Amino acid sequence: MLARVQSLCCFGETWSPLQDRDYHVYALRWMYRSNDLRAAFGRSQLRKLDAYLAQTKINARRLAEYLAGTPNLVLPVEPDGYEHN
Repeated sequence: MLARVQSLCCFGETWSPLQDRDYHVYALRWMYRSNDLRAAFGRSQLRKLDAYLAQTKINARRLAEYLAGTPNLVLPVEPDGYEHN
């Protein structure tokens, strides 16, 4: 597990800094490093999150109403006490 976590910072490369680099990548990984500009943009977008989620729920409800009764289509169900996101 440790090696898997360590590979995240290297895009899935399997080398260690102590080894000669061979540039063989055996797994797809993501780079989670960010910079100040991206962090500031992300934080500013959080102000819009509640409105975005509310509009998304409205759109989903409308779509479900429109698609209700479509043959062979099973729509998702929102159980009591829970909300889709």
